[in-house]
Amino acid sequence: MSSIQANPSNDRGSRAFKPGSRWAFAGAVVVALVLAAVLVVALKPASNNKVLAVTPGKLPSWLPKSAQHPVANPTPQIEQATAANPILDEQQGYPVDATVPSGSVEMTAVGPQVPGYVSGYAEKGLWPATKLVPSVFYVSLANVKGSVPISAKAFSVLTGTGQVLPVKLSLQGGGEVPTVVKAGQRLTLEAKTKTLAGQGSIRWAPGGPKVLVGWVYQLELD
Repeated sequence: MSSIQANPSNDRGSRAFKPGSRWAFAGAVVVALVLAAVLVVALKPASNNKVLAVTPGKLPSWLPKSAQHPVANPTPQIEQATAANPILDEQQGYPVDATVPSGSVEMTAVGPQVPGYVSGYAEKGLWPATKLVPSVFYVSLANVKGSVPISAKAFSVLTGTGQVLPVKLSLQGGGEVPTVVKAGQRLTLEAKTKTLAGQGSIRWAPGGPKVLVGWVYQLELD
């Protein structure tokens, strides 16, 4: 936020600052500060655009009530996903300990988060059920053992109609998405796509076409 300062010595081309205009000048400063404060509030991001830190067993408030699940145990038992025993229908917000040939990682996924304008159109009946919705899923990786490969093509979204949608992967907070996550590292990925309202799942298949982990979601726009 910039401030306004009177500096007559550096303003040779302007009129001299007269004592009689002091109160008018002070009033202008106050008005400028008030307008700047209003502008900051007006430009503050909506709640559905806030940065998310994935907390195991706890879902963000912007998800619809239909997606909220009760957490009887604040530290829920972690499911074990292996190639022989994949976990394909975990509830979002719950961690899964996924094992790959080079190591293992505790993963948690939540979403989707959708733009506020989509919900606004949907409430007015202006968003058709068949129209794809810009969506962001958040996937956290923690407690890595060994090393775990990361790539956008390993993630996908399965809609309730059977469509498999690719995602664009980015690192929350900025920076390059690593190709490998190693022991001691912890990060949250943003998986962006366009999906349909209704039930579906966000999936991870690190070894190829076979899905290792999937989290079920419910997207409601109204």
